[in-house]
Amino acid sequence: MVGKLIILYVGRHGETDLNSEDKLRGWKDEPLNADGIKEAKEMAQNMKKFPIDRIYCSDLDRADKTAEIVAKEHGLKQIPRQWFRPINYGSLQGKPLKEIQDKLDEITKKWETDPTYEAPDGESFDTFQERNLGGLHAILRAADDGEQIMIVAHLRNCLLFHGVAIHGGPLIGKDVHEMAGKTFHQESGAVTKYEWDGSLKFTGEV
Repeated sequence: MVGKLIILYVGRHGETDLNSEDKLRGWKDEPLNADGIKEAKEMAQNMKKFPIDRIYCSDLDRADKTAEIVAKEHGLKQIPRQWFRPINYGSLQGKPLKEIQDKLDEITKKWETDPTYEAPDGESFDTFQERNLGGLHAILRAADDGEQIMIVAHLRNCLLFHGVAIHGGPLIGKDVHEMAGKTFHQESGAVTKYEWDGSLKFTGEV
């Protein structure tokens, strides 16, 4: 992959009812609500000015539908991949964040010293990171020099890719705190831009 320059856009899906209710989504397959469809359409209009070659997305409905709306503006079909699912938080999913935030913070802290630790009935940080970075590297390997690629995924994916760009590689040790979203946050419907020339570099919001 070194020697190629790829432009990468990472979009967060539009709003769902669980977002508006401030509940943890994770692998719960929630559809976009009316506001989410509006955000997806706004994202599509915003991205029209970029010559995107391919649009990948999480295979969960809210990301897939957002990507479909964006892809239509480019005459493309979205490419759903399980790689880009968020963290599977298991039994915590669907619960109000105000009730489980302490538990989520505890899990994130645990991952700093033991990334193989699994969320209750869910997955580990290692599993999540390896799945996402494996998918990212696969699509970058498949891209030609100069191509512009988009991924539409979820908040934790956005936090991961941003953290990898800022820290220069996979998140380990204290760098895993990026997953708490306290140093960087990406709103639903927002898009960030990166460049890849052998390493991932964050270039700003679109």
